[in-house]
Amino acid sequence: MSNPNIKHKIGLSEAQRQRLKDISRNGSAPAKKILHARILLMADQTHVEGRWSDVQISEAVGLHVNK
Repeated sequence: MSNPNIKHKIGLSEAQRQRLKDISRNGSAPAKKILHARILLMADQTHVEGRWSDVQISEAVGLHVNK
């Protein structure tokens, strides 16, 4: 089932997901890198905690959705 509110489908492996969680939680990475990690985790279509639409992600992190 295709969701028109998702521009790119992200599917992370468990190892990739763990690495992004580590980046987003350690607080010592640059802010932009932490933000990108959070966005990828939210967009991950293969995990139950992911599957956020682009609009939901943009509202949660305070960014504009490019169409």
